[in-house]
Amino acid sequence: MLLHALNAKAYEFYIFCSCFAAIIHDFEHNGVNNDFLVRTSHARALVYNDRSCQENHHLAAAFACLQHPKCDILKSFNEKRPHVRKIAIELVLGTDMSQHNSILSQFRIKLSNGALQLEEEDSLILILKMALKCSDISHTSKEDFLHANWTQRVTDEFYSQGDVERSLGLSVSAFMDRNAPNLGKSQIGFFTFVVEPLFETWTQFLQMPDLPFVQLVASHRRKYERIMQLEEEGEKTDFTHPKQIVQ
Repeated sequence: MLLHALNAKAYEFYIFCSCFAAIIHDFEHNGVNNDFLVRTSHARALVYNDRSCQENHHLAAAFACLQHPKCDILKSFNEKRPHVRKIAIELVLGTDMSQHNSILSQFRIKLSNGALQLEEEDSLILILKMALKCSDISHTSKEDFLHANWTQRVTDEFYSQGDVERSLGLSVSAFMDRNAPNLGKSQIGFFTFVVEPLFETWTQFLQMPDLPFVQLVASHRRKYERIMQLEEEGEKTDFTHPKQIVQ
């Protein structure tokens, strides 16, 4: 999709920057969210003053690796190196979900006003932010088995954070309590407020509303609606484990 939006030859530098940002965007993630880091006064929260703690760490740790000569994949960029760094910082910080609504709103306004100009770097970086954000949650657009496996991984990570919060005497974050599973409700909220608005806007930008993944997103949502209905009725279902949504 990114190559559809950009002419590969003319924008190969920016495509490289976006690929580089995608590679490092979760580097050394420790399995908890920014809110947890702030609530527990984690070292990352202290270093980055409670702002985009994980994302700032991913960037800092990745660029620290590049200080080692054998790891410096940017060595040949010479005077363009600071430019790569600038763009990577913009893109990775844009994956902080606390920035989601702001980035999406900004993109929608520019799109509706015809103000997304590929010749302007600010517009180009905004487009690349959106591309990376779509990629970051792309499991929601995958075939059933892949989506279920990634949902399982995310759910396990959430429950693990909830376990730690409980052990520390903290209130357990929403949707992270393994003693009160609510897969349907949590996923419907995620699809309604994050997935669908993001992908709808992205396909509008690409002028490709009928991409195959759109139907997959809709199919996953229908499954979660059924799961949520069963949960609300108090029924014990076979959907307590995300993998079972493919059955």
